[in-house]
Amino acid sequence: MRISSRVLISVFAIAMIVGVFGVQQSNAQILSDILKTMEGHKNSLQSLKASVKMTEYEAALGDETVKNGDVSYVPRPGKDALVRIDWIRPDETLVVASGKYILYRKRLNQAIVGKVDDSKKQKGTNNALKFMSMSKKELQDNYEVVYLGQPTVGGVEAWHLKLTPKGPDSFKIAELWVDGNGMPIQAMIRQKNNDESTIRLSKIKKNEVIKTSVFKIDLKGVKIIDG
Repeated sequence: MRISSRVLISVFAIAMIVGVFGVQQSNAQILSDILKTMEGHKNSLQSLKASVKMTEYEAALGDETVKNGDVSYVPRPGKDALVRIDWIRPDETLVVASGKYILYRKRLNQAIVGKVDDSKKQKGTNNALKFMSMSKKELQDNYEVVYLGQPTVGGVEAWHLKLTPKGPDSFKIAELWVDGNGMPIQAMIRQKNNDESTIRLSKIKKNEVIKTSVFKIDLKGVKIIDG
């Protein structure tokens, strides 16, 4: 678009600078409040059970797959959280603990076992959940965090955040949708090849007793495949 008057351009530029500065200041305060709320939630969260929906998009093929299931999650101070997801279709169980994962396929009597860091597929799931256990300092130290607005997700009003890694990471960007209690209810991870994994939680139950045995799978007689 052409604007003939240099004066008009100058006025417009000044208006933009003032307007954007005001928005940035406002958003900075909002973001600070959101991160404080998230940290308070993290510190009070002892366990979590929820229904989970995962949508995976393969950019090269343009394919999208959707899986539904139930998740159990227990944070551990100074350690990786314990995670178990029981997928409905296909019937699979994923357990993540201490940097390792087991993907158990009962119908095939087989289990894929490996390290999360070596598996792009399991890393996407784990990354989407790990933000629940990150402190405000960890988020700010490792990511450029931007507040994008307050949309509605599954009928719940949520803060929308964009996270861009400051250094080398396994993904390009992440987006979080955080409810008013500081609970991330949806996360989208975009990999460097533009594949995406989106995790949405619903029917959330917090701080119920979850036994550690839930995160163990008896693999006796099961065919083991290295992941």
